[in-house]
Amino acid sequence: MIVSIIGVETFYGRIMGDFRIIDALATLGFDFPSDAPRDRSEFFRGQLGEFLVLSHELGIDPRNIRGSFAGAI
Repeated sequence: MIVSIIGVETFYGRIMGDFRIIDALATLGFDFPSDAPRDRSEFFRGQLGEFLVLSHELGIDPRNIRGSFAGAI
């Protein structure tokens, strides 16, 4: 089921996203609309932190990872 969902979301790997993940997560974490619930900004800041840790552990430059505008990899 999970593979099917991922397959449909990415058209089975043909659409992977053109946005830098670090930019998307930073924007959503620190510049989320002021009328939105506060916990959304906190959520995306947490995701940014986890992304940076993962990038460091894997030895990948976080500036080169691309995905969706919402930070999905």
